[in-house]
Amino acid sequence: MAFANPTPQGANPKPPHKIAFIIDGVVADTIHVPDRLAAVLLSEPKMVRIPDELETAVIPGWKFNDEDGFIDDKEWQLRNEDAVMRDPNFPRESDPA
Repeated sequence: MAFANPTPQGANPKPPHKIAFIIDGVVADTIHVPDRLAAVLLSEPKMVRIPDELETAVIPGWKFNDEDGFIDDKEWQLRNEDAVMRDPNFPRESDPA
């Protein structure tokens, strides 16, 4: 007999999208993700490791290329200042170096 696995009362339900990671034709893992992350993952993004030597947070809007690595895009940040300033990972000038 199969048992239902209901969401416990007060717990957050699983995000709406279930995504499978396929490596060499085999399902390597599955995850539940919200809308925005599902859109990113299903757009076949290039994924790269952020090097430990990079002593700042990498935030949306930065550029990347294989030759130069991550490029801080100040113009994009200025155009999207409200969103950037709400991002707790965005380094502030007042933060210690």
